[in-house]
Amino acid sequence: MADQTVLCPSCGHRVGTSPGGPTASPWHTSSDPTAVWAGHQATARPANGAPGAVAFAAVAMVVLLIAGAAVYGVVNPRANERYDDPLAGPPIQAPSPTVGTVVESDDRRTVDLGDTATAEPLLGATRVYVPLSYELVALDRTTLQEVWRSPCDLGSWWEPNPHELDDAILARCDGELTLFDAATGDARWRGRGPSGFGNYARASGAAIVSSDDDGIVVYSTDTGEELWRRSIEHVQGNHPIEAAGDLVFVSEDRTLRAYEVTTGEQRWRLPMSTAALLYDDGTLYVRTDSHQLAGVDAATGFANFWTGGDRDRYSWAGFVGVTETTLVLVSSNEGRLIVADRSDGHPLWEDDDAAAVAAGAGVVLIADLDGTIAVDDRTGEQVETLDEVWDASTDGTVLAFTDTTDGITDRLVLWTPPG
Repeated sequence: MADQTVLCPSCGHRVGTSPGGPTASPWHTSSDPTAVWAGHQATARPANGAPGAVAFAAVAMVVLLIAGAAVYGVVNPRANERYDDPLAGPPIQAPSPTVGTVVESDDRRTVDLGDTATAEPLLGATRVYVPLSYELVALDRTTLQEVWRSPCDLGSWWEPNPHELDDAILARCDGELTLFDAATGDARWRGRGPSGFGNYARASGAAIVSSDDDGIVVYSTDTGEELWRRSIEHVQGNHPIEAAGDLVFVSEDRTLRAYEVTTGEQRWRLPMSTAALLYDDGTLYVRTDSHQLAGVDAATGFANFWTGGDRDRYSWAGFVGVTETTLVLVSSNEGRLIVADRSDGHPLWEDDDAAAVAAGAGVVLIADLDGTIAVDDRTGEQVETLDEVWDASTDGTVLAFTDTTDGITDRLVLWTPPG
């Protein structure tokens, strides 16, 4: 008698016979395959996946999952908000109260944000913008009351020194570049523009420009669409860039060049090998590959000053920021803080063991694990002791930064330094 092997159509178990007798599983007790099927299908099996039990378990699991999701959505409404598409409609309405009571003193105003700040504030002309865990919130600069908030998961800024772009602000939300209307919080576009970010990314009201070892790519700020790109054959890593007004600036083949935003046509060029750039108030400040400092008129390319080389002082130095009268640099290689006069590049003072995190409003913020101090930008003398401040935004007269309570960064501080 030949072996007979049959699979049960209900559960897939092997049911069969052999010359020596039944060889099926314990639930298949007949040597007749037809009888096995009939008996097996009619038998409710107490374990090992009987059809009724499997179906009941599956339905129960689905019901439990749906109920759990519904309960989670009620207990944590933000679980639903965070996945809203910011382009689908107006900004979500925040629960009340959204921020705490403003606490004022002689030189500062403080307010609880009600959530964890995920990046430093951006201080604008009339508003302060703060990325929170799931939202980007704008506060009135005078009253510190909420103006708007929009969905923005794990928000951060795209540029090293973020600023208002005319009537808009540029942020990264859940890794996607997003342009927000500064007045309303509506997202004008999302997921466009360059995918990279960091030290070689800059933006203005007209252009967003990114740099890599292939060259530069320029995008329209209004639309996020690419305008033009330029390949730079001279290999020097990422090329230092800046953007201001209707121009973008780039280090190219040991020259500093300015290009028109809309056409990509060259406006001017200056034979200056550039290692770091910073634009402020019509002037392009340069640290050259030859360890010099220069101040260049951004509109014409004329060098207002150009210092001699100083390798020991400016090796690997990049710009932290500017105050009204000084340039602040830090050497990433040497760990040195250098402060120079903004009018001629003449060095004023330096510190071989200081980590400057921000500059503005007549002070330089220096941070370490013990806290942060503010020092006079012209002399380096300490003027204030602050809590842990690792970054700040300024308009030249006020510094905006976040502070911590019980280890959570959830307070906004606007500080007007003395003098």
